[in-house]
Amino acid sequence: MLKPGKISYQQISIDGEAYKAAAPKVISASRATDIPAYFGTWFQEKHKKGYVERINPFSGKPYYISLQNAAAYVFWTKNPEPFFSVLKNFKKDFYFQFTLNNYDYTGLEPNVPLLDKRIDTFKQLADTYGSDRILWRFDPILLLPQMPAEVVISRIDTVAKRLVGYTRRMTISFLTLKSYRAARKRLANRYPEIANDPTKAIPTGNDREKILNYLQNLQKQWQIEDSDFTIKACAMPEDFTRYGIEPARCIDDHLLSGLFPNNKELMEFLGSPDLYGSRKPLPDDKGQRNHCHCIPSKDIGAYNTCRHGCLYCYANKF
Repeated sequence: MLKPGKISYQQISIDGEAYKAAAPKVISASRATDIPAYFGTWFQEKHKKGYVERINPFSGKPYYISLQNAAAYVFWTKNPEPFFSVLKNFKKDFYFQFTLNNYDYTGLEPNVPLLDKRIDTFKQLADTYGSDRILWRFDPILLLPQMPAEVVISRIDTVAKRLVGYTRRMTISFLTLKSYRAARKRLANRYPEIANDPTKAIPTGNDREKILNYLQNLQKQWQIEDSDFTIKACAMPEDFTRYGIEPARCIDDHLLSGLFPNNKELMEFLGSPDLYGSRKPLPDDKGQRNHCHCIPSKDIGAYNTCRHGCLYCYANKF
């Protein structure tokens, strides 16, 4: 038996030929594209077939991920409504990372449905599957000339007031552009005021402090209604714990074990609890970017395929 958190491999057959495939217990679907919004039919076909072929974005070489032993899925999306028909017949355990930003009429997310529609979808998911399985992301937090820190705070607060009772976790990050040339170019083309320095869209100094103080107060207020509500920061190099904001583990062993304790295969992957009912945290996934604390999994999406057209997106290079 493999150690907890280790991903096994198995042989799969494709057109009579044998290939080695990773066989993870947890599937990420997906950081690279919005599968629930655009690729529900594709997902059903691949799930039925039992494997996904993926291209390594750095080497360009194909590799394979078996879905046959998958015990749980984490879906990442900005618009899961087209996926509802898939979920009706989906028998695996899952939870959602639902990015619900409030950037209507800014041009930042040109093909995302308007806020009211997305909030309705969020609530419908929470009513159907439970508020602890629908995680709210406001990601990334950024500034524009017409959207200073105070306006961003107001936009976040508008959503927060409508989601109380429908989620138990909020995940945030601040815009990162250092390694994302295409995102810098898209922002500069859309906003001439920041064309010479797109990093002006990144909240720093007093602006960041204002936002973090607001989030700290938001968490305290929300916990009056739900003591288990938390705000976490995704893949941020800074320490925000003084604001009560812990580092996020978006693919989260603690959450998975709490949600699906009767999933035997998943529990074996996560590891046995000690005499006091606690599990040793799994190691971070070494295949992810710096400061990401997700547990080991395999992502089945493809870069440069998402149609939302978000200007800040790192997953589209064009």
